[in-house]
Amino acid sequence: MIRSEDDLQIIDLPDPGGDRLYEPLAEWAANKGEFSLWMVTRQGLFSAMLSIGMERFCVALHERPAFVEAVLDIYCGWAAAVVERACALDIDVLASTDDLAGKSGPFFSPALFHDLVMPRFRAIGQAVTKPWVLHSDGDVTPLLDDLLSLGIDGLHPNEKGAMDIRAMKREHGERLCLLGNVDLNLLTMAEPEDVRDEVRGLIRDVGPGGGYIVTSGNSLAHYCRIENVMAMSEATRAFGAYPPAIG
Repeated sequence: MIRSEDDLQIIDLPDPGGDRLYEPLAEWAANKGEFSLWMVTRQGLFSAMLSIGMERFCVALHERPAFVEAVLDIYCGWAAAVVERACALDIDVLASTDDLAGKSGPFFSPALFHDLVMPRFRAIGQAVTKPWVLHSDGDVTPLLDDLLSLGIDGLHPNEKGAMDIRAMKREHGERLCLLGNVDLNLLTMAEPEDVRDEVRGLIRDVGPGGGYIVTSGNSLAHYCRIENVMAMSEATRAFGAYPPAIG
């Protein structure tokens, strides 16, 4: 755990300027064939929170903001350097992850997020030259104005129970690709036919006009039922042709 400025020296990240870090990605790019290649990295906020510890991070925001900013600068600066190098390779999408919220709303007030986090996220955004998908669990709608100002092209996972993906389609579907919303609980505990019905409804309601990618509303956790994951994939193929023709 990083407890003070004295501990900053123990943060040991891979060299973002060296070629070795990008060799696996370059190999994937050279052999991707007809597949779309996505490079996924953290933006730095959640890494900073975890390295300090969630409770200590929140206390330090009030008592030692300069310490928090120093840790954020390390992780977000590293992310910006990695993003710049990755986008120079033949990737198709840059996906960055930082959980910013829980189901009830953001971890921070929108004002604090704007002042503390957004300057660092903008520096990362300046390095992005490929389509950019941002991931955050939870309800990020109070932060949307700031997030959209970064120039992101997509938002994942529009977590079911936290985000209303149909409202997002109505309000932001003209400029934002929406990904996800297939409930992880559904993939874990329901029957394949339930998953098929859910995917069908999402494609029917969110797919028209383009700008929707079917994915889990979180991840494909190891405890998901394989038959349900396959049902999601099969339903996507069955109903996902454009333009959607689902009544």
